[in-house]
Amino acid sequence: MRSFFGRILAVLWSGILGFAIIVFGAGAWAALVTSNLTTSPAIPWAVPTMALILWAMWQYLGGKWWPRSTSETRHRYMRAGPVSRDVFVWALLAGMPSILALAGFWIVMFHLVKMPGNALPDFSKYPPLTVALMIAMGSLAAPLTEEPAFRGYCDSGARVSWPDRSRDLIGTVCAGTRSDAGFPVAQTSFLLSCGHSVRLYDCSGPRARYLQLGSFSLN
Repeated sequence: MRSFFGRILAVLWSGILGFAIIVFGAGAWAALVTSNLTTSPAIPWAVPTMALILWAMWQYLGGKWWPRSTSETRHRYMRAGPVSRDVFVWALLAGMPSILALAGFWIVMFHLVKMPGNALPDFSKYPPLTVALMIAMGSLAAPLTEEPAFRGYCDSGARVSWPDRSRDLIGTVCAGTRSDAGFPVAQTSFLLSCGHSVRLYDCSGPRARYLQLGSFSLN
């Protein structure tokens, strides 16, 4: 059995690995958008490029390609196995009340605590099609990067050492890494609630891994 110190190190490594996946996905999309809008905004080439990057990332994290010695581990940590239609539908139905509750929670927090909106570039000077496609890809890139990073790799690594506490751990990690320095208490409490609500519908076993598709709305 692992020592307490060894278990702590395993959890830290899982967190670092998940964070690295986030940095790669978010960094690639930010670089593509900046370059696209700077050089040729009329042609939204960043969107298909990011789609290809996400596909390659999911293939590799899911166990494809070299090195074969880590293929099985990567596939297991990804936890993206298929589920039946009935299970999928019930998971979405179960997630809707929590999304509605979290939306109400965010509205209340917005009125109680000063939380300025995210700074966005002036999209009015760019073609509408480019803006629409980039917004659509951005809404996909975030969850398709965060889900395998935290509730896939990070969660799987934490379960090995702390199977009974990984749910709280991953919720805390997700909230901490996404909190903004301008309003850490308010936003972190909201994101922590998001992490916990999503984790409540995470059935045990790899085949139930991506029932949290409803969490896309939270990104």
